[in-house]
This record gives sequence, structure tokens and C-alpha cells, in this order.
Amino acid sequence: MKIKSTFLILFISIWVNQFYGQFTPQKPDLRNCGSAPNYYTDYFNCTSNNYTLDDVFLSISNSSGVPITTPCAPPNVQNVFLWLNYTSNSSSSIHQTRIFADILVKDQNGNLIQTLQINSYLGEVASGAGQRLLVIPGYPTGFPWTCGYELSLTKLLVVWKTNGNSSDPELATYNCGTYNKSQCELPTSMIVSAPMAVQFEYTQCTISNTTTVNFDDDTNGGDPPYTYLWNFGDSTTSTLQNPSHTFPYPGGPYTVTLQVTDSGSPQQVSASTQIINLINPINITGNVTSSPCSSGNVGAIDVSVSGGTPGYTYLWSNGATTQDLTGLANGSYTVTVTDSVGCTAQQIFIITGGDTSPPVVTAPANLTLQGCNTTILGLSGYFPFSSTISIITQAQFILVGGTISDASAISSVTYIDTVLGTCPRVVSRLFTIADACNNSTQVTQTFTIQDTTAPNITTPVVSQIVECNGSGNLAQLNAWLAANGGASASDVCSGVTWSNNYSGSLSDLCGLTGSATVTFTATDACGNASTSSGTFTIQDTTDPTISTQASDMIVECDGAGNLAQLNAWLAANGGASASDVCSGVTWSNNYSGSLSDLCGLTGSATVIFT
Repeated sequence: MKIKSTFLILFISIWVNQFYGQFTPQKPDLRNCGSAPNYYTDYFNCTSNNYTLDDVFLSISNSSGVPITTPCAPPNVQNVFLWLNYTSNSSSSIHQTRIFADILVKDQNGNLIQTLQINSYLGEVASGAGQRLLVIPGYPTGFPWTCGYELSLTKLLVVWKTNGNSSDPELATYNCGTYNKSQCELPTSMIVSAPMAVQFEYTQCTISNTTTVNFDDDTNGGDPPYTYLWNFGDSTTSTLQNPSHTFPYPGGPYTVTLQVTDSGSPQQVSASTQIINLINPINITGNVTSSPCSSGNVGAIDVSVSGGTPGYTYLWSNGATTQDLTGLANGSYTVTVTDSVGCTAQQIFIITGGDTSPPVVTAPANLTLQGCNTTILGLSGYFPFSSTISIITQAQFILVGGTISDASAISSVTYIDTVLGTCPRVVSRLFTIADACNNSTQVTQTFTIQDTTAPNITTPVVSQIVECNGSGNLAQLNAWLAANGGASASDVCSGVTWSNNYSGSLSDLCGLTGSATVTFTATDACGNASTSSGTFTIQDTTDPTISTQASDMIVECDGAGNLAQLNAWLAANGGASASDVCSGVTWSNNYSGSLSDLCGLTGSATVIFT
């Protein structure tokens, strides 16, 4: 129907322009004078400005220009004539006057309904102020004007001659050179003054138990600006031009009246009344076709919409904009329906069918492995460590101790590993098992990788005996300790660190000699340890050095055994002296206590001092 209606309007417009456009080769449209793109507006300079087109108005008479001042009721139709008011600053009349213009006919919403081109011969136009009838082509008895429709004149051009008299006939032919380029007027577009037509439109949106009605004033004609008084039929009013009002739903009908007063003198007052039946809220229903997973994506939703203002658009949660959906997998789908005035509603549809239960899964048992790092997993016959998702088969999962039970076929089994710690290293293996209906279950298996093997002592500690140097042999002792007693060790998982239990002193055997038994410990990164012990000994096997040999002593017999002299010689070790690098020396002798008897109290004794 819309296509046929548009064609009819277009046909009428073409027909009117073609047969009543008043343009012939002898009487052309002077607005085509000049060159593109501006044509007549460049061609005519209109510098005289003798006459001014003040306004154009509607009248019911073609003999006297009396404006229609009584408000009309849309969409009533009445035959009208177009009159213009002009003023002149010239003292003389003009002749052979013509006006060219396009008449645009628009409905109350501003939609262009019809375009008429006029070539109206005005003849002689007297000086001063006056009125002239504009002949609308094809409508000698008046133009059938719909109340509330707006008429406007555009692309106006008025041309005239300054010489002539009132008895001159209309020129039988003219062209672009007939009229002086300065003797003309280029008025701007003009709205045709019309009686005030009070009219309004409204849209509705019902949500739950309320209906919001948005009113849109389309009043035109008369003398703006207007004042408004709305009566919503529920004892409430408004003075806004375009109010919104909320009615309880269900309810009504409501008689809504818009009264408009213009600013003319006298004022025009008119009203328009409409009965409003509240529309039903948008209602969304649908038929759902299930989609068993074993059959692929075959679900469908067939939607039906009622209520609101028809002319619906659709937006689905999956991005589709069609009314109905097909080829759907199981899941939830939300449709937002918007009617032609922007009111919205939503509905959720759920595609079900097939298997909706996740697989029942038991993870393989947690394990403790002896090893150094995560490579032990693969070396021990388990799936290798993987920090990214790895795909395995259902059979492989079962082979390592897992179990799976599901109503549908299993579509995928994957795992991914994470590791924490060092001693031990704990690997969490997350298995994800999905069935053919996209149901899935996750389970975790834990591997504890520990190193409990102590380092291997490859070379045991070698005890060391050194000759006393009189200063504690510290350099040799420290070198022995630093070299871990000459021991060496290795570990399969890490390097080793050495420690010992040396207390800082040796057992005192004699002088600066002594020994210490030291335990050396090799420890790996996980704290496993092996030990080896050895003794560091400082010995003294070097005799003291006799720096002064003992001297013989001969004394004169005193008759008393010369005991004092003998004892002093013995105490002085016969005058001998000695030293030792490791300790002091002690002296002894082998004096037997008697002298060999030579004669009386004389005698001798050979003594060895040690």
C-alpha cells in the first residue's frame, strides 16, 4: 500500500507539473537563465529593488485578498487561493510583471507531498502597497488545501518592465533578454500564512502496569508563538508543548484535548481532541526446537510478537537481527524486540535436549616420585610435564589410572601442568574431560617429586700428620680443612656444599703437638648429607739441639766430699745448654750418687746429661 500511495502522489505531482506548469517555449521559466550552478541568481542582479514581496497568504476568495483567520480542523479540505502583499518605494507602476516560484506542499510532519511550479502573470502593478492574486496552475477554482498542511514558496523570481501602460496586453512571448537584469526581485523562501491548525500526534510504550504516552505538537498556521493547554482526560493537565504522560495500564480510553492560542490580534484559539486507547505491552512468544548434541546444531526458535506499535526490529544475544533463529546449539538465547516507536521488551529462550550432565571422572592417584625435576614424569612412564594444554586420548587417561563415565561420547581429554616448590617439587596436573554435548569435568592429579638420595663420597677424607713447627701448624691445618680433608663428593640432582665440625683446637699431646678428628659433611640442595672423617695430627719427632756441651769439672778435695760443688755442677747440667722448636727442654742425668774411689775422699764420676 505504501508503494502504491507514493506512486499515486508522484503521478499527481508529475501530471500537474507537466500540464499546468505554465511553461512553454514562448513563455519559458526565466529561472533557467544563466549558467550552472546558480543560473538566475547570478544572471539577474536585481539592483533596482523597487518592489518588495512582503508575505503570501491563503484566502477563500479569488476576487478580494482577505486572509483566512478562523482556525481550521485538520484534515478538512477547502479550496483556497494564494494572495501576496507587496510594497513599493517607486512612484510609478511597473508593467508586464511576472512571478516565478515553486510551491512546496508538506504534511504536518514536514514530509513533501507535492511540488507545483508557477509562472503567474501579474501585469501592471501599481506603486505603493497592494495585493495580487497568484494563479496556481491547474486550479482555476481554488487549490484543494488540506488543513494543517504547510505551503511555502521557494526559488522566487519577480521580473518587470518600467515602461508601458495598463492597457498593454500580456506579452505573447519573452526570453532571458526581454527583461532588464536589474528590474527584478529575488525574495527569499516564504511560508504561506494560513489559519491555525491545531494537531498533535503521540506514541505509546506500555511496560508492566504503566503506559507512557509521548505527545508531539504539530500545530501550524496562525501567528506563533503559541501557548498550550493539554487535558489528558484523567484530571491532569500540562502547558508544555510536547509533554509525556503516564497512564495506569490497563485503563482508559482517555480523551486528550490540546488547546492552542496563538499570538495574533485578535488571538486565534482552537483545540484538537483524540481518544487514546492504551496499547498492550510488547508480548514475545516462541516455539523452541531442541538440539540434541548428537545431531549437531539443529535447534531453532520461531518468535511471534504482538502488542506495542508494530514495525518490530530484533537483536539476539548471539548478534543475529532476524526474527527467528535456526541452526542453534544448546544454550540460552535472549531476544530484544524494539517496536517502531522505540519501546523494547526482552524474552529468554533455552535450547535443551540431549545430554546435559558432565562426565563423571576420577583422577589418577596422587604419586610421590624420586627425582630431581619434572622430567622424571616422562622418564617414569607418565605424561611428560606440559605448561600448555596437551591433548591425550581417553584410553591413555584410563591407562594411567583415571576413570570416565558419561552418557555421551567423550570428545576430548586434555591436561595442563603447574609446578610449585623445589624440595619437594609439587606438580598439579589438571585434566579436562569434555563430552560430545560440550559438558565438561575437571579433576586434578598431584605428583610430589622429591630428592632423598644423599651425595656420594667419591674420595674419602685423608688424615694428615705434620711435624710440629712450633707455631701451631695453622697454615697446614687450614689448608687441610679448606680442602675438606682431600675428600670429594657428587650428587645426581644438584651440587654439594661442604661443612665440618672442627672445634678450633687440637687435643694437647705434648707442647705444641696434638690432634683433631674432623667430620666433613657434603650436603645437596635438598638437605641430604653424607660424611667422611679424618684426623689432623701435629707430632714432634725431632730431638732438642745441644747448643753448649757439658764441661768437665775438677775440684780440690775438701775432705768433705766436695758435695756443694758437685751438686752445683749437676744442677747446672755440667754447664750444657739445649733448645727445641716444639717445646721447652727438661734435663736429667745418670749420676749414680757416688764417685769412683781413687784415694781417700777423692774420686770421679762420668755423668751423661740428657
